[in-house]
Amino acid sequence: MEHVNWDGTVAAIEEKGGKAGRDWLKDKQSTHFAFQAICWERSFIPWAIWKAGDSHTNLVESVHRDVNHHGVHCSLYSALQKGQAFDSFKMRTLEVFETYGVRPTYRSGHISENAFTNLRRRDNAQRRILLAQDQIIMKYNHKLTSSYEHLLRSREKIVHKLKTNYAHYDISDQVQKLVQTAEKALEAYNKVKMEGVDLLNTGTGKVNIVSLDD
Repeated sequence: MEHVNWDGTVAAIEEKGGKAGRDWLKDKQSTHFAFQAICWERSFIPWAIWKAGDSHTNLVESVHRDVNHHGVHCSLYSALQKGQAFDSFKMRTLEVFETYGVRPTYRSGHISENAFTNLRRRDNAQRRILLAQDQIIMKYNHKLTSSYEHLLRSREKIVHKLKTNYAHYDISDQVQKLVQTAEKALEAYNKVKMEGVDLLNTGTGKVNIVSLDD
C-alpha cells in the first residue's frame, strides 16, 4: 500500500478522531511495526516481496509483530540472523503445505471460513438476546399469575363475607371495602396484562405468555 499524504492523514485522524482516534494512533505508533505493516512506504520490505504477500492488513500486521517481537532487543547482526531464520521457517511451512497439504494452523484461512465464523458469532449473539427475552417472559408470567391469584382471592372474600353474614344487616361497610380491594386488584391485573403486549413475538418461542381467564 502506498499513500499520497500519509502525514496529513495521520494529522487528520488525530484532530478529528477525538479520543478514540488519538488512542488508536498512540497504540499503532507505540508498537513500531503496525504502520510498517499497513503502508509499504513505512516498511523496509522490498516491493516485490510486499506485492507477493497477502494484502490482508491483519495478517501482514501480525507477521510484522512476530518479527518485531523476536528481534526488538537484538543487535543489527543478530536481528538479521533472526529475520533470515524467520523467513526460512515461513518458506519451510509453505513447502510442507504445498507438498503434504499440512497447514500451519487448523484454520484454512479461506474467506468462507471467516464468513462462517461471523455468521455463527451473529447467530450466537441473536440467540443470547432471545434467551434473555425468554427470561423476561417467564418473570412476566409469574407477575401476571400472582396478580390474577390476588384478584381471585379478593373476589372470594366478597363471596365468603356475603355467605357467612347474610343474616347480619350491618356488613355493608365491610363489603364495600372488600369491593374496593377487588376493584384495585382488577385494575392492577389489567395493568400487568397490558405489559404483555410488548412481549408478543419475542423470545425463542419455547416460552409462551400465559393466558388466564378473568
